[in-house]
Amino acid sequence: MYNILVEEEFSIVDYRVPIETFIEMLEEGELPEELAVSGLDDALTTENQELLSEMQAAMRQRRDWLDSRPSLPTVQFVVDGELQDTGESFELLVDGEFYSLKSVFGRSISEREPGWLVTSYRI
Repeated sequence: MYNILVEEEFSIVDYRVPIETFIEMLEEGELPEELAVSGLDDALTTENQELLSEMQAAMRQRRDWLDSRPSLPTVQFVVDGELQDTGESFELLVDGEFYSLKSVFGRSISEREPGWLVTSYRI
């Protein structure tokens, strides 16, 4: 499962990469066991649709590969903001503005605990 975590509230794995590197790792099939991905909040707040679409395409293309690995990797999307439940999905609150996570991760997002969301590799 993918994890979306508020950085201030949870322990984050040591190996951190930007979204662009995460996309390359997925495409090359070279993902470490633990990985933190930074920049999701920036991509959402700047409405960088091209980057978000590229990441989503790579995630969809590699979902079976991720699910079939003997040891499922821990992938954390580290965000700076506040996660809000909308009833249908979740949004990220940054500087007073709400940004939907459904457009990136689909509807299968659920809350593990406040500040920590999870979603399957099948977005």
